Amino acid sequence: MILHYCYVYAYKRTPRAYRRDCFGIRARRLVSPLAGAMSSDGKQKRERDPIGSLVRVLDALAEFGDRPTGVRELARRLDLPPSTVQRTLDSARNASVVNATQDGKWTIGWEMFRVASSVTNLKPFLVCQDELDLLTERIGETTVLTVLDLEKNQRMFVAASESSRPVRFVPECYVWLPALAGATGLAIVANLAESDRRRIHEATPAGERTLRIRTIADLESTCERIRADGYALSENEVDLGACSVAVSVNLRADILCALGVIVPQQRFEPPDDAMLASIRRTASRIATKFGSRER
Repeated sequence: MILHYCYVYAYKRTPRAYRRDCFGIRARRLVSPLAGAMSSDGKQKRERDPIGSLVRVLDALAEFGDRPTGVRELARRLDLPPSTVQRTLDSARNASVVNATQDGKWTIGWEMFRVASSVTNLKPFLVCQDELDLLTERIGETTVLTVLDLEKNQRMFVAASESSRPVRFVPECYVWLPALAGATGLAIVANLAESDRRRIHEATPAGERTLRIRTIADLESTCERIRADGYALSENEVDLGACSVAVSVNLRADILCALGVIVPQQRFEPPDDAMLASIRRTASRIATKFGSRER
């Protein structure tokens, strides 16, 4: 989980033309349900998870970008008491993870950028960029690399290559999205152990699943079809007007990954053999770079 936030700080410069997830919620709103729990009398509980509090504060600072942000503004964003935010910032400042300006506002500290720079080299998306660019050039559509976190039961784009066409999908990296909606998520889930699929289904609210997956039986049927076809398809499941085809990428055991192509609905057609072959070749080259896991 910490890795995700490191990525945010180093790469929070993605286009904002597409600033919503499949339910029209900005990335920063994904933080709110986890923050500021309420007691039975309606009062905020004191934060009892200092690491969780730090991660949420850092994520909020990253959302504000380069603009220094005050404690009360952060507290409102996170629905946390200002005193909790202040304690978190004071502790983080001692490690240079955040910096304080002369007027009492806060920004991400240089130590955080140093750590983020080191961490990004441990994961596949940096050296995969050239492969995504080649695939996008070949098929003329936006391509994305997606990872699934089994702790969060969610997925996110960690690399993308935009199509040059005027009408195209503009992905935003490092935003958590539901695992059971969208082709890239389902391509990964279909190849998990049955126990993991059931756990993800139970952990995912009904409103965050594609409409074709209402029950565990629906999920198993969908996954069986994906495994038989060798790819996953989605149409208008994550974003209206966006369709996708994806294949799983057989990386190391600690990385659950899929490669996807996202196409505007007006020019989407079921993938032909040539497109599928291009996607699979790219997935194979990506896997070769990092060493395939044993099946």
